[in-house]
Amino acid sequence: MLGVGIGCGVNTTWERLIEGECGVRAISPDDLKMNSFDLEVKSYTFDQLTSKVAAIVPCGSSSGEFDDQLWLNSKVSPNLQSLFKSLLMRRNRQYYLFCPDVRVSFFLFSLVSKRKLHQGVSLSAGTGSISDIFDASRMICWKVTACATGAHSIGDAARMIQFGDTDVMVAGGTEASIDALSIAGFCRLRTLSTKYNSKPHEASRPFDCSRDGFVIGDAHHITQPHIGGRGAVLAMTHSLKQSGLQPSQVNHINAHATSTPLGDAAEANAIKCVFSDQATSGALSLSSTKSIAPLRLNLSKPDPVFNDGFIPLTTSKEMTIKDALSNSFGFGGTNSCLLFTFTN
Repeated sequence: MLGVGIGCGVNTTWERLIEGECGVRAISPDDLKMNSFDLEVKSYTFDQLTSKVAAIVPCGSSSGEFDDQLWLNSKVSPNLQSLFKSLLMRRNRQYYLFCPDVRVSFFLFSLVSKRKLHQGVSLSAGTGSISDIFDASRMICWKVTACATGAHSIGDAARMIQFGDTDVMVAGGTEASIDALSIAGFCRLRTLSTKYNSKPHEASRPFDCSRDGFVIGDAHHITQPHIGGRGAVLAMTHSLKQSGLQPSQVNHINAHATSTPLGDAAEANAIKCVFSDQATSGALSLSSTKSIAPLRLNLSKPDPVFNDGFIPLTTSKEMTIKDALSNSFGFGGTNSCLLFTFTN
């Protein structure tokens, strides 16, 4: 299940992106998960935060919203209901490990591999009971690599299947850092956007000259990267080498770009380094879904690093994409690049 600030579900998210909706909104004291504190403490804490915008997954019973009661009351196994309940009772409620149709997903999982020892999970959420629910005893892998965690989980799962270690893997990642402590910590690090508290829809602006930090709720980078994007260059180069593709064959890049002044520039330089003529020819489309903002929002003045035909997408564009690269760069240099290819 895809759950981001712009909505829940793949179809909902895609449609809202195309329509130009934005998932970033202003936060209030109630969003800080301080229910056990009195109003005065909550208000004081909220006033100390320099960044007051976030990309929060919408909750409720309407279309495109996450309805926890729907999952708690659904007709699934007792083990699965127990997991849902434990996740929803945690301090951070937004742990999304759910599939749009659980029964179909579990049926396919069992159908692909009848051998219990050849099933596995590769996830980023710290929920050991997942292995019990999926009856997966061959491979259980937990990742904690910051913003690259979800991509690492998917990449490692693919490798395990390739190497014959397992027949089928459940892979993915989840994050829930919208609370008082997390926001305060990133505010102290001066990595969050603070200029657009009164205009939350303008806060996340990857590759734009007016960017001033990331919006919590999406991906982020909390250490200063190499200005030339050395780690990103290595990750993208290795991804291409393992796939057997040439840079000229890649049609699209889903950039990590989280609207930080240094991070976006470093990634753009890295892309130019790896893709060279393909990037400047205009044949390579570039965008960032991690911004939780549609393509045409907030890119009014592209960073000077862009020139010639090398420019991020500014409008929705229908195109044929056969090979696409997705970047995920975590703090400390935990970089990951996933290359997706369409096959007939």
